[in-house]
Amino acid sequence: MKRIFKNVTLSLLTNETTELQERVSYDGSLTVKNNCLEVAFAESAPKRPKARNTRVFDGDMLTTVVKPDGSYQLHTKNINPLKVEGFPERLYIEACALMNKINGKA
Repeated sequence: MKRIFKNVTLSLLTNETTELQERVSYDGSLTVKNNCLEVAFAESAPKRPKARNTRVFDGDMLTTVVKPDGSYQLHTKNINPLKVEGFPERLYIEACALMNKINGKA
């Protein structure tokens, strides 16, 4: 799309020109040429969504994911430990089950 405004040629280069009426903001670069007589805005390519880590264990109190570098990340679920009878023992048993699964013993 090109328009002339006060003797300056303004152009907009988008990835999908069919969505122009629906778009609100653009991410891209602004180029000024010919002593400010041509200004072009080029929209950057759409970004891929960030890949989430693969979940390898989902227990009652713990979940574990594998990060891209191969390490494991352990998360505790949002549980009030005062409302779970024997919380430390149950958490330990679940952590042991997780370790057995990771080491291939489960």
